[in-house]
Amino acid sequence: LFSWHPALMALAFILCMTQGISLFSSTKFTIKATTYPERVNIHKLLQILANLLALLGVSAIVANKYRNNANHLVSYHAWFGLTAMILILIQTFGGLRLLNEMPIIPYNSKIFHIALGLCTYLAGMTTIYLAFYSNWVVHIINLKIVIIFKSATIVLVVLVVSNVIQRMKKKSKPSQN
Repeated sequence: LFSWHPALMALAFILCMTQGISLFSSTKFTIKATTYPERVNIHKLLQILANLLALLGVSAIVANKYRNNANHLVSYHAWFGLTAMILILIQTFGGLRLLNEMPIIPYNSKIFHIALGLCTYLAGMTTIYLAFYSNWVVHIINLKIVIIFKSATIVLVVLVVSNVIQRMKKKSKPSQN
């Protein structure tokens, strides 16, 4: 039961959220959508999938804790994970609100959605990074592999965050007519 937790959370954050965010940046990791409405729809689907995977991942760890009569929220990993899940819920409702306002979206709402999405992504990826210090990882996975995964996590976060910030800077520049 426990092994479902890291697998589902990795799929949620590393695969779905990363790709969903990158759809709007200059670095599109795998999916190439040409029009803005296509990107919005794929983004929405990826984020819904990420939310479902994350919810299943949290359910797996909560069930595992209850099954083993273990304490909850006893590490930084757990607290950052809880923060990420709360942000996911807030961000999901905000994103749905933006979709209902389309096609006329107030600019500030978009910026808020982007900023909160970035915070959500950072909380999730920080949680994944902190997982590399858990007893399970330390005792099961080879140290060299852990170092590679930690480094890859950092590189991925830097790429995604820098692209989002670059996009926000471009959007905030006044047009020169």
